Amino acid sequence: MTQRRGRYNNQRVGREGETIAAHFLRELGFTITRQNWRCQYGEVDIIARDRAGTLIFVEVKTRRSHGAGDPLEAITPLKLSRMNAVAQEWRRQHLFTGRIRLDAIGITLGIPGGPRIEHLRGVS
Repeated sequence: MTQRRGRYNNQRVGREGETIAAHFLRELGFTITRQNWRCQYGEVDIIARDRAGTLIFVEVKTRRSHGAGDPLEAITPLKLSRMNAVAQEWRRQHLFTGRIRLDAIGITLGIPGGPRIEHLRGVS
């Protein structure tokens, strides 16, 4: 398999995970505000609002199987720092003065019975 094809497959897996995560958050009563929002500090996969009005910036990590490791292990301190910078830039650009929170969702595909979803709240 070429590197280009591997990257395409990884992007496809990532998009599938983000779709699953957005559906999961909606099931919890969250409203999806934006997906894949970018600024000079990076990108956040999902921006959602919970029932209490907190704006939540969500990083989604997806793996094809258990053998690929825990998806949440891919969320490093550097990634958290970038997520925080992106959240602060959103706040600045949108004049948002309410509460914000950083969450992470790990999704493992290829599990009997459907994907495994792990939601960590307040990962900052």
